[in-house]
Amino acid sequence: MNFKLWLENNHLINEITSTEIEALPPKDFLWKGDQVFYFNVEGDDCEGKFCYWVFFEDIKKNAYEVEFRRLGNNSKDERKGVGMKVFMAVMYAINQFIKNKNPEFLSWSPAKTKTPNPVTGQIANPEGRKHVYEGFAVKSLFPSYVSVKVNEWIRKDIYQTMFVPKGYPPIPENLTVTSPLQVKKEFLEKIRSLNK
Repeated sequence: MNFKLWLENNHLINEITSTEIEALPPKDFLWKGDQVFYFNVEGDDCEGKFCYWVFFEDIKKNAYEVEFRRLGNNSKDERKGVGMKVFMAVMYAINQFIKNKNPEFLSWSPAKTKTPNPVTGQIANPEGRKHVYEGFAVKSLFPSYVSVKVNEWIRKDIYQTMFVPKGYPPIPENLTVTSPLQVKKEFLEKIRSLNK
């Protein structure tokens, strides 16, 4: 899927909440251990196998990098509306992972393969996926998870003990996951500006 094109044409990303994602699990999914999430969305046909995979790579103790990949030769994700379903499934996996593991740190990994799409011939834009994760994190994870650097998120308690003593602003008590998106973006930019 061409995430950059999909992202530019999809205005619903910032309207999706964690609650909506939790209520809409993918059609078929399987956790392999607690770090690999396989799934299919409605209409997928990968010959009895899973079409997609989300991997939570353990980069150090209680710190994980999230990677998403399309498996095999599944070119059906070019169909209209499939991008949103795939996005929702990836975010579903991230939500479940956070609930189960309560990681201290999460970061997003771009696509690691440079294989051209069998339908369009285009190579996926690895940065596009990071933007999708970032939009979701600002909307649904912040301020439970705080980001001092784009695409890197730490748990709020870690931020309060490691960064606030260094002069970073404490998270206001009235700032919650359900606060207006613009308010959250402004506060996040304030935090990130101190990291430059």
